[in-house]
Amino acid sequence: MLSSLSVLILSLLVVGSTANWADESLLTTTTTHGPDLKFKGDVFSKDGTYILKSGSSYVAKSVMTGRDSYFPTTLPEKLRTRFVTPDSTHPNLAFWYTPEVFEREGTRDGAFVEEWPNVANICYHGHTDTASCLWVKNQGTQLSNNKYVEAMKQPAVNNRPTYVKDVVNGHGVVRFSRGDKLGKTGQYLEMYKRCTNLNCSIADDTAGFLTDWTNSATPANTAYTMFLVVKTNQRSRDTNPMGIVNLVSTGAKTGFGLYKTEARCFAQYSGTLSGSNRLADPVTFLNVSSSSPPSDVPGTYNGLEINIYSATTDAETGVRHVARSCRVEQYIVVGSVKTALTTNIATVTLSGGAGAVGKITAAQIASLQPFLRFGPDISTAHAAGDVQVTASAASGDDTVLTFASTDFSTNNVAAGQLVFLGLSAGEFHTAVLSLCLTNSSVPTAAGETSFELVQPGAPDCNQGTYRQFSTVSAYYGGVQDEDNGCATECEAAGGCDPTAADFGANNTCVKKWGSRRRLQDPDKGWKVITVKASGANMQVFVDGVHGGCENADACTIVPPVDITGATPVTLSSFRLGLMAAEGSADADFASMDMAEVMVYDKALSVQEMDRIGNYLATKYHVSEFQVDRAIRSPTRSAAVTKAAGCDRILFSTHSAKVCDGFNGANCASGVSHVTLSSTLADEDTVDYYKGMRLSIKGGGSAIDDSIRTAAGQSCRITAYTPATRTATCDLTESGQSSFVLHGNETYPGVVGSNSVGTADPEIYVEWAPEWKAPYYAALGDPVTTPREIVRVTEAVVVGTVWKLTVERGFGTTVPAAMTLADTQAQNEAARITYSHSMVPMDAAAADKWFLVNDIDGWTRLPATTSNLYVRITGTGAGPPTEELQVEQAMRLSWALSNVLASGDATMNITDLTRFTTASLLAGDLLRIGDLYTGEIVALSGACTASGCPITRAQSGTTQASTVPVGTAVTLIERDGVFTNPVYLFAPTGATNYSGLANAYTAANGILADFAWAPQGAPVTGQAFVGGSAVSEYVLEACDPKSTPFVYDAPIQIVSGHQYLKSPGSGFGGSDNADTRSTGNAFWVSIGGQPSSATDVLTGGPGTTLEIKGWYVMPTDLDITQDTGNSTLSGAKTQRYENYLLVTIGQHTHSCDDPTEVKSCAREKELECNIVEIPTGYCDENWDLKCRCKDGAACPDCAGGTGICHAGPPPGTDQDWPVLSKPSIRCRLPETLESDSDLNIFWHGIHTRLSHWFHPRNPSVSSISPMRIPFTGMATVTVRGSDFGPADTWVGKDAKSMIELRGRSMAAKCLEVVHVSNRELLCKIPPLALTRQIDLNRDAKTVTLHVVVNKAGKQSRQTSADAITYEGVPGYFGCESRTRNSLDKTTCFQCCRSACIVDEFATGARKGGTTYAHCDATCNKYCGIVN
Repeated sequence: MLSSLSVLILSLLVVGSTANWADESLLTTTTTHGPDLKFKGDVFSKDGTYILKSGSSYVAKSVMTGRDSYFPTTLPEKLRTRFVTPDSTHPNLAFWYTPEVFEREGTRDGAFVEEWPNVANICYHGHTDTASCLWVKNQGTQLSNNKYVEAMKQPAVNNRPTYVKDVVNGHGVVRFSRGDKLGKTGQYLEMYKRCTNLNCSIADDTAGFLTDWTNSATPANTAYTMFLVVKTNQRSRDTNPMGIVNLVSTGAKTGFGLYKTEARCFAQYSGTLSGSNRLADPVTFLNVSSSSPPSDVPGTYNGLEINIYSATTDAETGVRHVARSCRVEQYIVVGSVKTALTTNIATVTLSGGAGAVGKITAAQIASLQPFLRFGPDISTAHAAGDVQVTASAASGDDTVLTFASTDFSTNNVAAGQLVFLGLSAGEFHTAVLSLCLTNSSVPTAAGETSFELVQPGAPDCNQGTYRQFSTVSAYYGGVQDEDNGCATECEAAGGCDPTAADFGANNTCVKKWGSRRRLQDPDKGWKVITVKASGANMQVFVDGVHGGCENADACTIVPPVDITGATPVTLSSFRLGLMAAEGSADADFASMDMAEVMVYDKALSVQEMDRIGNYLATKYHVSEFQVDRAIRSPTRSAAVTKAAGCDRILFSTHSAKVCDGFNGANCASGVSHVTLSSTLADEDTVDYYKGMRLSIKGGGSAIDDSIRTAAGQSCRITAYTPATRTATCDLTESGQSSFVLHGNETYPGVVGSNSVGTADPEIYVEWAPEWKAPYYAALGDPVTTPREIVRVTEAVVVGTVWKLTVERGFGTTVPAAMTLADTQAQNEAARITYSHSMVPMDAAAADKWFLVNDIDGWTRLPATTSNLYVRITGTGAGPPTEELQVEQAMRLSWALSNVLASGDATMNITDLTRFTTASLLAGDLLRIGDLYTGEIVALSGACTASGCPITRAQSGTTQASTVPVGTAVTLIERDGVFTNPVYLFAPTGATNYSGLANAYTAANGILADFAWAPQGAPVTGQAFVGGSAVSEYVLEACDPKSTPFVYDAPIQIVSGHQYLKSPGSGFGGSDNADTRSTGNAFWVSIGGQPSSATDVLTGGPGTTLEIKGWYVMPTDLDITQDTGNSTLSGAKTQRYENYLLVTIGQHTHSCDDPTEVKSCAREKELECNIVEIPTGYCDENWDLKCRCKDGAACPDCAGGTGICHAGPPPGTDQDWPVLSKPSIRCRLPETLESDSDLNIFWHGIHTRLSHWFHPRNPSVSSISPMRIPFTGMATVTVRGSDFGPADTWVGKDAKSMIELRGRSMAAKCLEVVHVSNRELLCKIPPLALTRQIDLNRDAKTVTLHVVVNKAGKQSRQTSADAITYEGVPGYFGCESRTRNSLDKTTCFQCCRSACIVDEFATGARKGGTTYAHCDATCNKYCGIVN
């Protein structure tokens, strides 16, 4: 319980706050609270008020420790850091194996590990699990005092791994080593029951489980989550998988296995071994044969490794093991005939060897009785035929081979002829082997076995020669995920090269590595591996990425191993360091370092996996680990503080030329599709780029303006076809929409009333595009007619919504009201659809031209164009829409056919191409001559054969005196609203164009959007700005123009690392505060200053830091084990504060390790409250707030069953349902170091605002009194701002001071008293005894400046900080800087004269001592005497 003093201080934090979170309706009365939730009684909240009464309880518990966590006394000291280490007492933590236990026990470096002690759920008095933590266990006297008593150990000395100190980031590891290169033998740990019962009073040395911690007694209920920190160590000639974890049924391999696939180099030759002689000698040599013949050149494969594979694959992993691995000493056994063979003879003498041939000894030859072929080459038999050798003997240095008598009289063998030895008749591709490794499953002579001849470089193969990658694979419940090493792809490609991102044929290999599509080689660095099993499903994650939503349209994270539909089994064996029971042919022992293992007896959530994984990654400095920080993700586990924009990507982006700069057969045309690079774009994943934004750059306009650049346009990719590399992406941005919330006057109204009136000039909407106004919008259901068109003249963000200033009923559409029911429920009738332009006149089917209004404010139109496209959209089923290529875009214009004189009321005009005078209507405004300065006339009636009646000099223009024939007359306005209407002509020159496909009625609301098509190839015969017409595209990993990226940054800091000057229009969860336009609140003063103060305050008593941001909190405020309903407020939020840590200080690298925190003493922990959480709205009423999980039925909504929308929307939906910005409020310490970090930890996951505190220089606004005697010793009050806290001014370590500065004086205040951040007291020193250049002899004054120096930051000198010494004697004008006796004499004479004049001027009050006084004063002033 907090002391009363603490309660008083903390209560200052929430003065004025309405957030109390004392919702006791959510509290139970059955359990306990406090350290490890084991104490009963009253608890204070941080604001000093009671939140829990006796018997009430928090029941939520995080996997990480928090403010009230309990640490058993035998838990290693380094695991007891609150907020950043896991909770060892979490009810689901079954086993925790960590190197700290070896440090605690003083284990020597290199010692054998007999047991790796478990530190999970050490029993103690008060442990909540009284069924497992029995009273006798709490005494620590039993064989085990853990909740789960099983032991991870190794009784056999020869199989024990070793403990090695200081291996990774200062931590020790358990090192497992293979006993042989094939992995048949080695070191491992296995779980033993230890005890016969939960009391753990009777020992049991049986391997297996005493308790069903995997929940697999009923296999379908299997659930566990496992974390491992591992680095494997494949060495040269290591082959076969390396088993990391083996969790299976007793005596079987069925269950779960995690292993590393070995890196393998590409085979120089492979085939099958066949025939009875293929393994004639299990040590030295064998016959290699294949359907694809090997090399005929002796020595080709010398020095290579030959790996011979088992005839069958492993039933669980699908892996075919290497049964034997040897070194090729000699490929093709060859000799040379010394003496020619010309008779019938039974021996042949070969040069050299002394009885051996090609490293085959005489004894081996006698045993094997190989065949001998007489050259000239290996592939062609001699005419005398092959012979079988029966013996070999030395003849001096030479070798004599014996065989059945053979007649060579006809078919001689010349001296020097080559001979070849083979193991079977007709086959002489023989390899002599050495250094053979084998296991018990070496193939017998029967059957066939595959082999490979490879370079011995693995795991580091030569460039482009990888046959298989080193990575993580697994099996589970009879389902295999065995080819993560991509052997299939690399074989098809003839070798892979990871250094060049060459991962084999097609794009299938990288997909096997999960959403990251990145090779995760445990040989190359430490990996945090997460295993999550739940029933028939199992996933393995490497270095995080447990969840997220990097792609805006797809939130599915694919792990490197994702097994579904498995058949779980009852589990009873748990081993580390191998794949199957010792002695098995497929034991697959590992060479690896294991730093830490944590096992939970449940399937943890994404956020929980992030938290434990983050702890392990920071502890062991695994830099590749990634927690979910994606702002669109429903499982985000960290605060996000960067500016709004695309998150760190999972998907691969790139930039390239459109269509590769070549208009091939697959090059898309128009503005709805863009063809991506054939070499860089993904080639086989449908919708891989969906949700990303594509932007066009490069490609200049044609000099003649017939082609315009598409640069600067962008679009959201809505589909992707990999076969043609085509991205569906509408550059016109047509159809973007949102929902209207209310108008400016009538909302909220009453049930049955309208929320938008017919005359409301302002409309509040949920989202609007960031287009330059003016633009247009259609109000209403797109499939229902009619719709109202409005012209948007201004769009601003107000709180979490957009306010549009509009012109209603644009064109011939009619203003319409929107009902409260439609806007609240966001029915289609409340939809607003945005557009760059609109169609003001009807357009009939088959029309080849139509009128649009004000295309993006164009002021210059091309006479003809070849790459302009328009998309028009009407209303009705569909709704009807079509994309058209534009041939011409021009204003409606005619030419005068007669001179228009001053005073004429009729003009005659001549039709230009495609225009007729019938297109003009009474009331139209026309500009005569220049479009910007010409006279404007109004058409007062219909045009006839005799002319068009007009009213002159409209809109403030001057009537022209005489306008010549041929002057242009242009339509500029119709019905008082159209500006610069433009006719658009579709390509009538194209014979296959038959006009519009649909009819469009202007009164129903017709929208039009435009885009310039990008160019995919050079255009011949054209000159272009910049020299090229070819467009380039750039892909972004998300769509930063969509929700929520268009809203303000999660936590904003202005440039220069200073705080924003104003806390905005509100704080503490105000719905409408802190947007892009108003800024974010960082400071709120509780201690004497109004919250609206514009000054930036320095930390001090009563000063509160407010951290606000849309993404400042993780998404799972509803902690596991809390109350069953979905409400997030009340006790849940209060409990969540227990896992929030905010610190200020310099957070160094050493502070990251959660077990090494002593070096972080400079960080100061803040007392903080959550004052607002993400608040969404109910599906039946957007104005009805709800504090529940996103997508959950919520008690805040109607009937308690309505759905709460409180998270980012999927897909292209622009809704942003979060109505209140989450906020944390913290009390600041009295001292803040400059350039300190602000650190936010949620459940141990750290978010850092680096060097965020950069205090402003102090400022002096006034000095009182402003005039003091020259003798000083007066006390003045210095007022201003940013003077800092008291402890920077007092004490032996004080670094602040007040200085008086002038041209002849610089002195410090004799004493300083700190009153507040805005007020200081200074005891002024006397005027310095030196010549004062600033002396005003007439006024007898010297004016100086008061400078506040706050720890090196100084106030700027202004007139407000001036202080004046009065009554300054005249001798202060004498030069006092003397170097010799002559200077001193001169100074004394000047000083004495001035002093005497001053004394007599004041009445010679010293009388007869005047001269003596002046002499003494001047002797001191001039330095003659001290």
